[in-house]
Amino acid sequence: MEETLSLQKCAERLERRGFRSFVVPGLKEAAGVMRGLVRELHPASASYGDSMTLKATGILDDLRANPDIQFYDGFLPDMDREEKWEIRRRGMTADLFLTGVNAVSMKGTLHWVDMVGNRVAPVAFGPRHVILLAGANKL
Repeated sequence: MEETLSLQKCAERLERRGFRSFVVPGLKEAAGVMRGLVRELHPASASYGDSMTLKATGILDDLRANPDIQFYDGFLPDMDREEKWEIRRRGMTADLFLTGVNAVSMKGTLHWVDMVGNRVAPVAFGPRHVILLAGANKL
């Protein structure tokens, strides 16, 4: 119960900073919210910053399989380094960018530790829309 109140309070503070926030009980529900946002936003292109939690939702598989969305995936293991970097660069200007966040403060601020900046840069500037996923463990 206390965790839910903290999550709600954090979501309210994010809302005050201009973010749409959703508090859901688990990955399945988070995936549903993200699928709804993708339908609402109708992106022509999408990319992502590597995130195990994001992968676990299945949303990346949905985007990859959608013939109406150009999906930039710069994390495929069989790609050479230069190709990965080029695709990640293109992904920074996609219509939609999805990623995780390392921490969310109770004040409603977001925090990353990003070795090369391929998550921070698109969140700060580039894509028309950004979807961030953060588990309760990131609070």
